[in-house]
Amino acid sequence: YKGSHESLIIKEIFDKVQNTRLGPRKIKWGSKKFTYKMLLKCGSCGGNIIAEEKFKKLSGGSFSHYIYYHCTRTLDNGCGKHYIKEDELEKKLLSFFEKLDIAKIKISQSLKASFEEYKKIACQVLSQQNINIKESTINLTSYARYLFKEGSSSEKREFIRGLGIPFYLYNKKIYLEPTMSKQDE
Repeated sequence: YKGSHESLIIKEIFDKVQNTRLGPRKIKWGSKKFTYKMLLKCGSCGGNIIAEEKFKKLSGGSFSHYIYYHCTRTLDNGCGKHYIKEDELEKKLLSFFEKLDIAKIKISQSLKASFEEYKKIACQVLSQQNINIKESTINLTSYARYLFKEGSSSEKREFIRGLGIPFYLYNKKIYLEPTMSKQDE
């Protein structure tokens, strides 16, 4: 609204102050991309596992950045006590994949294709280094190890999706069924 009185300050200064007062623009909730968001279920209530970003101010003035995963609590509002850091979750997932009998799982075509590409490249690199190994030692578990160490977020997500089985998180452990998690209570 344009008033009839004489302005105390010019409009450019007013707009500049207003922009600094508002602070940084807020990102729309749910728009951030987290590696394992919505890929796991809560072993306690069956709700989705989501991610949350936290920043901690350190004594030197810098900030430490953490990503935590936890239950959405949409199915059970009392749930949600199962928080786990992203790096810890990755270690648990990798450990779980190493124990999992992946040969019995029907994996997606896209995961088969990316695994075959990995296998082909790994065999070529090893043969160039004059390392003779059996092709059977390059398996889906070794591919998972590679992805969780060197892969991108999207490659990790596609690997988990490609397995086509649900994973449940309970007490910082990974399970294939929610009923298995009740044994730890």
